[in-house]
Amino acid sequence: MFTGIIKALGTIKSFAEDSCVLTVKSPFFSRRAFLVGQSVAVDGVCLTASHFTDRHPDEIGFDIGLETRNISLLTKKSPGDMVNIEPALLLGDALDGHMVQGHVDGVAQLREVSSQQEWAVYTFSYPPALAPYIVKKGSITVDGVSLTVNQLQGNTFSVCLVQHTLDNTTLSSKLPGDF
Repeated sequence: MFTGIIKALGTIKSFAEDSCVLTVKSPFFSRRAFLVGQSVAVDGVCLTASHFTDRHPDEIGFDIGLETRNISLLTKKSPGDMVNIEPALLLGDALDGHMVQGHVDGVAQLREVSSQQEWAVYTFSYPPALAPYIVKKGSITVDGVSLTVNQLQGNTFSVCLVQHTLDNTTLSSKLPGDF
């Protein structure tokens, strides 16, 4: 389980098509002891840590299954692309965001970004099949970031992002048209 509160940023190092291993680099990995089999949310996708090397303690390799390849954008990212990182909750951790499983339901497209006072409003369109799961004032994650649906109209939803979220996640780099 996760909360959607991003703990660090990482960088895609590689995706090996033949072995289906996605390697992510982050200084956060070398500051915390990760073990084979532990869960890590990478852009909100729950992945299992499977490959480590002593030479690169800041890198973790994750096996990417077919469903993850089909429903998420992780394997479409290029080396150097930034991703949001969140380790799995430990018993006793604060539940600051909302309960997140890391199971991706679909992909939304950023339609508009507007600034309003101390925050930014991001409006996304989403596939009609996701409509039953999106409600005004309900919880949603975008690239693993815990957010609240501010507006809901047709097949679009809007979220408000405070400066802290923009400064500490990859969302500030998103442009209209991005998925």
